[in-house]
Amino acid sequence: MKLPFKLTLLSVLLFNIGLFAQNDLEVRANEVFLMPNDTNKVLAWINLSKDAMRQNYTAAISYADSALELSLELEYKKGEFAAKRKKSDGLNYSGKYEESLKYARETYAYYKSIGDKLNASRLMSNMALIRRNQSQFEEAMNYYYEALSLKEEINDSSGIAYVLNNIAITFAIQNQHESAIPYFYKARNIYKKLGNDNRFYASTLDVGGLNLETGNLDSALYYVQMATDYFEKVDSKMSLGRCYYLLGRIYNASEQYDKSEVVLQKTVNLFQELGSTNRVAGAMLRQSELAELQGNINAAIGFCNQALETVKDIEAPNLRTRAYLQLYKLYKVEGKFQEALMYKELHDSVQADVNNKSNQAAIAELEKKYENEQKERLLAELKTQNQEAEIKAKRQWLQQLVLIAVLVIIIILAVAFYNRAQAKKANNEVLRAKNEIIEKALKDKEYLFREVHHRVKNNLQFISSLLNLQSRHITDPKALGILNDARNRVKSMALVHQKLYQEEDLSGVDMKDYMSNLVNSLVHSLHVDESRVSIDLEVDKINLDIDTAIPIGIIFNELITNSFKYAFEKDQGELKVYFTRSESKYLLLVSDNGPGVKLENENETFGTQLIDSMVDKLKASMKKESKNGHSVQITIPNER
Repeated sequence: MKLPFKLTLLSVLLFNIGLFAQNDLEVRANEVFLMPNDTNKVLAWINLSKDAMRQNYTAAISYADSALELSLELEYKKGEFAAKRKKSDGLNYSGKYEESLKYARETYAYYKSIGDKLNASRLMSNMALIRRNQSQFEEAMNYYYEALSLKEEINDSSGIAYVLNNIAITFAIQNQHESAIPYFYKARNIYKKLGNDNRFYASTLDVGGLNLETGNLDSALYYVQMATDYFEKVDSKMSLGRCYYLLGRIYNASEQYDKSEVVLQKTVNLFQELGSTNRVAGAMLRQSELAELQGNINAAIGFCNQALETVKDIEAPNLRTRAYLQLYKLYKVEGKFQEALMYKELHDSVQADVNNKSNQAAIAELEKKYENEQKERLLAELKTQNQEAEIKAKRQWLQQLVLIAVLVIIIILAVAFYNRAQAKKANNEVLRAKNEIIEKALKDKEYLFREVHHRVKNNLQFISSLLNLQSRHITDPKALGILNDARNRVKSMALVHQKLYQEEDLSGVDMKDYMSNLVNSLVHSLHVDESRVSIDLEVDKINLDIDTAIPIGIIFNELITNSFKYAFEKDQGELKVYFTRSESKYLLLVSDNGPGVKLENENETFGTQLIDSMVDKLKASMKKESKNGHSVQITIPNER
């Protein structure tokens, strides 16, 4: 099929750009070659391999080989397996799957042995991708779910999104589109939240492909064009090749054949530059479909044969089955039924082999599970038989022993019941009299406790009033602020005693009610504009003894006071308070969205020294952050 002039010119331009990039790699390779043979040279080869992966896979593999050879010579383990990992990537993209899998497994075993879960999970994803390229979907899915478990364990958000996206692709390849959709959107949401544009638009491209598979051409074009615009800006060859490939399919489906011809040739050119043999063949098969739609059967057959020639030296069963099926259809249209039958038989043979390999892992797993169940069942039966024999031997002896024991117990119980009845009658009278005395003593004690707490509260309130009166005669703002702070501290202690004598249960203070009242008191005392400050108070239903409640109340008073004073001077403010309890600790968190403070100077204030003193008294720990506001987290042991 003759190419239009514009397309031919485009091919020349792409070739020249690729040649320039290749020359740049060669210049850098010469520079690395001249470096001394040490670990830095190994890392330089690995970095060069990584960069070459975006331009030419053959060069990337060659540079990885150089890194591997030098690493083995230097006995540099870290470099050795980093090089094997890069070589595995290049072999995979070049379609040499079994060799790629060999290096991936070796590298995974190394990272697992040294406890590097991050890299181990990445190698697990790579092995899944290789198996998926071989159409061994069952094994690929097992690898992906293992990788997902590892990434969730180490909280690798970007890695989690990457695996989710690949699980979605694997479902889509198997035409399980409904299963794929939630995984795609979970992945895209994570990438968007992380600000990872490259991965976000790669996933967007995959969503476009899914819409294409389900026949939603408008949606498919929308997503694919969005991804194409992004990758054209950042000049990512692999991603652009995938974009143009999907655009070609969309244009084929919508009968825009001229556009399809242009983008599919771009796809072939880009993947040829990269050395991605399997993707070149895939694009050629789409060119064959385009030629067929245009009625050019001979050109369609030619593209199929080119695709088969391209993948003759690599493992690409899925591409071969597509090519054989396409040739079967084309020769059938031509009326060449003998050739058509031959390619139909080739297709069926390769497809059967693919299906067999895809199911082998699942079958092996089921067999292993069945064998284990059989062994466990046999062991259980033997154990049961032994137990029955032992029980039978002991049964007669136990029957005699039980009969004697029952007779003795009956006699003992009869005597005991008689004696107990007599003693109980006498004890009831004594207990009744003692209970009356104890009940009266408890009531008196409770009354005294309430009176003590009431008087302590009144004394503290009196001190607060004295401080308030004194403040009216002070004009110095700094001294006035100190007096007001002291008055609020006294109030916070008084409130504890007030809550104690008001509660029915004198053993503890209801912290939820106490903290709410203390915040309201501080809002009023410090003249806080409640229209500007949003207060989020989340406190568990917790009762604390006075020795714990008062230090916490003082700490809480200081933290809230600081936020009201210094965090909300200008703009709208937000104050968050959390007080929760677990089996081993209490957690107090006070945070605001104010300007923050310099933590190194904070210990100079009396309030901070007071907080530190109370934290020590509670044997607690404190963590401060002054980023996007100010927050203080105090963890108190729950020993009471």
